[in-house]
Amino acid sequence: MINKSWSPHDIGNIKSQVEDLKVKVKPNMPVDEIIRMQLELLIFASSLTETISSARFYEAKSIGDKNRAYTNAFLLAEGSDRKRDTEAKRNPEYRVAENKSQEAEVYRKLLEDTKQDFLLIHYSLRAMLKDRTEDRKWEM
Repeated sequence: MINKSWSPHDIGNIKSQVEDLKVKVKPNMPVDEIIRMQLELLIFASSLTETISSARFYEAKSIGDKNRAYTNAFLLAEGSDRKRDTEAKRNPEYRVAENKSQEAEVYRKLLEDTKQDFLLIHYSLRAMLKDRTEDRKWEM
């Protein structure tokens, strides 16, 4: 479900979880630990799906607010269309909405990149596991 009241301030908890999981990954991990970490990373990455959806909704809502603020400012301005456009873009409400929109896009991209990073770490752990199990194959 999309959390319609989501805001970028809700990312704080995710930030600490990311750091905790990244610290646990080491190049010389035992096989059991690699398997456990793979599962933890996949569970965490899949839990980000709802957060990313909420961030996308927040971004779309912010873009709508920006467009609405621009339209209102444009319609209230006087003069030629070019002057009205300039006045609308100088309007404080529009500028705040534009900054909020840019912030929303950055947070969404940050969350998507974080999810991608964890999937890549999962695949690197998978490769480590494959190397470890192949080494055991030749020892037997």
